[in-house]
Amino acid sequence: MAQNPEPDDVVEVPATDVVAEARLTPSEAIEPMQLRVPARGNRKLRRLLEHVNADPQVKAWWHVANVNAVLRLQINDHSWVHVQIVANIASGSCGCS
Repeated sequence: MAQNPEPDDVVEVPATDVVAEARLTPSEAIEPMQLRVPARGNRKLRRLLEHVNADPQVKAWWHVANVNAVLRLQINDHSWVHVQIVANIASGSCGCS
């Protein structure tokens, strides 16, 4: 009977898209980033999203955070997609109810 491996023996392989993204130049990696959060009726949030989506430095930080987290530290996603998921859950639009 095979034994289950100890947690320290398990090596998780990063998702293929994360590995591919890590090999892109910073400019290529941040190009598709577009944070989308429901902002209807919220002028301040719309303005914030416009500024964030136009800021290459913020996008570069997201890219670097994801490369460091997933490839180097082997923990979960920390990219702009994760930020978007959490922001959508916080806004109540996760579709969970």
